[in-house]
Amino acid sequence: MYENVMSDGLGLGLQSAFCLVVFALGTVASEAAAVDPQEQYWEPALKYLQPALKILMAESAFSFGTDLQFVQALIFGGICFAYMAKPLHSWKLIHMASTDVQLLLSRSESAAVGESYKERILEACWSCFLLECDYLTELKLPPSGIETLVDDMALPKAGNPSDREGLSYLAEISMRSLLNRVLSSLPNEFESGQLSEESEVTGAITVASELDQQLLLWYDSVPEMIKPTLGVGPTADGRERTLRIRYYQARYIIHRQFVVYSASLPEDREPSPKVLEEAQVCIESCRLYLQNTGEILKKPSQYTWTLAQS
Repeated sequence: MYENVMSDGLGLGLQSAFCLVVFALGTVASEAAAVDPQEQYWEPALKYLQPALKILMAESAFSFGTDLQFVQALIFGGICFAYMAKPLHSWKLIHMASTDVQLLLSRSESAAVGESYKERILEACWSCFLLECDYLTELKLPPSGIETLVDDMALPKAGNPSDREGLSYLAEISMRSLLNRVLSSLPNEFESGQLSEESEVTGAITVASELDQQLLLWYDSVPEMIKPTLGVGPTADGRERTLRIRYYQARYIIHRQFVVYSASLPEDREPSPKVLEEAQVCIESCRLYLQNTGEILKKPSQYTWTLAQS
């Protein structure tokens, strides 16, 4: 594709837009590796991204889930905006990609298409799932529906057992699914501090214990070659540190309700020792989350905004 575009010259077609988005992402990712995050390090990427967006927005008016390349270009554009810490711009492109890829997936199930093509559609679906869920957790935005679709969708293939990138990708997917379960399982009323029945407090502790057990099962299931060590020590690469951060993120979210509940009690009421124990787990997890996130936030990445908000 690159050779075709370069030989014919950049035009107004989808292949040109795809190449421009890849140029933009490569530029912003390489610039971000050695700059001050407060500088406008993303400006060089705009000379590629702006013309690409003009083509993609024009394509979107006539796209009804028929072109995987269009979806992939939108995903790369969304990641590019994530590097720039522009969450709404990123979410918009991911939302567009997600609606189109759902149509692609539906058609691929009934059409005679190759396994390789189906696998690329699956990868695009899961990428949309990962990116969109991060934004929906922090922002009140309309979902595309991809979160419910993936419940019945096959996981992408990881390649061979020594494929660190593929295995890390699967681990991130499983962690994102767990985080979604955590967020949907926790009772909102517990954080108000208005509970009066001991049974309600006991019920909240039971739910937290079950979610904590699921988190430990996730950690134990991660293959040894990519399993993040816990604590604040060095990691083999950024993907391993991201998995460690996700672990502590889930852990403090599970136990956060006990900190809020304890702080919300009237002065004449004290939390039980068990509630205080759960709150201590949250505070410890939050500290470790912040220490590990600080390493990621030293330079811009696709996680800059979402990790800073969490």
